[in-house]
Amino acid sequence: MTTTHLCLLSEQPIPNLVPLLDARLKASKVVFLVSPQQQDALSRMKTVLGPKGIAVEAINIADAMDYQGIVRTLDEFLAARKISGETLLINATGGTKPMSIAAHMAGFNASIPVFYVQNDHVHWLEHEGDPRDEFDLEEKLKLKEYINAHGFTLNSRKTHPVPLGHLDLFKDMVAKPSYHGQIKTLNFLAWQAAKSGLSARLDANHQQSQALQALFDRLEAESLIDTQRDSIHFTSEANRDLCNGLWLEELCYKEAEKLKGTLGGKLQDVGRSLQISGQGKGREPVDNELDLALLYDNRFFLVECKTRNFTDKGDPDVESALYKLVTLRRNVGGLYGKGMLVSAYPVADKHKRRAAALDIAICDGASGVANIQSCLKNWLTRPGITR
Repeated sequence: MTTTHLCLLSEQPIPNLVPLLDARLKASKVVFLVSPQQQDALSRMKTVLGPKGIAVEAINIADAMDYQGIVRTLDEFLAARKISGETLLINATGGTKPMSIAAHMAGFNASIPVFYVQNDHVHWLEHEGDPRDEFDLEEKLKLKEYINAHGFTLNSRKTHPVPLGHLDLFKDMVAKPSYHGQIKTLNFLAWQAAKSGLSARLDANHQQSQALQALFDRLEAESLIDTQRDSIHFTSEANRDLCNGLWLEELCYKEAEKLKGTLGGKLQDVGRSLQISGQGKGREPVDNELDLALLYDNRFFLVECKTRNFTDKGDPDVESALYKLVTLRRNVGGLYGKGMLVSAYPVADKHKRRAAALDIAICDGASGVANIQSCLKNWLTRPGITR
């Protein structure tokens, strides 16, 4: 006997999607109640659920606010499906309020169990004398499925590991004030080298800087660069990227991966350098890269990593980073997505106030980078996130 979920399709797909994958509720089929505004969302759910072996059907309704009409439609549907011998469950999460109330009433009329998902917890809307155990949903969703459900395609994600010696070098650079000014110079030279065959010219100030030459010595010892008196050559495009700021993204990824064993299995996926494309809720297609994305407790967390010195005249760069986080958090992460800016340099107080107003977390400066694992853990597990 198969189990079929009846779900109310809405802007937030995760409360419908996650129960379908839970072993205690797992379905072989799902029927979505679909208003005209949610036709695109239906195709997204088919993309996600097809590879999982879950068949997708639809009941189309003309008006998401027509309570009486929705109840009649659901009464007819449930009566026919009960005759066919299917085991039915109704997920009343999502949709408009009339849709949710109608689903509960239809379940009551047909004596079919109805549940509601809030904060990743299943609440049964039961008749008196027929109690069911409530529970937290399992963390089986992966980043690809989450991104697909929100209207985007995950085209690629970086998997090639960076040697630990390289990352230890950059961590040491951030921790020592004598290197702080040189990180900015290294970023600039790596940016220049992208346009000239992995090489960049050194001006007189570069050549005379003992601090910069000391940094070059360490980079050369790690085989990241070769130096001449008046030029620097990066030994590969990957190493140029690393020196151009990718090291911070890699460091955050490594520290996030370490958290998997400490969070009770709730950190279900971590990805870096995610290339995505799609339309999401917008009108125009979007191609973008996510520095670091995490799924924790079936919620989406997005990290933007910056090695620019925001205390200089780079104020527009801070605003741009915050705007990007807000936009991608909303479009890719949904209503309850979260964002964090990780900066190798301190972020000015005025920008921290702006970030707080936008609900963007900040982890900045040498102390922040040195304790990035704690920053991530506190961010992921902080209380007060409801959905």
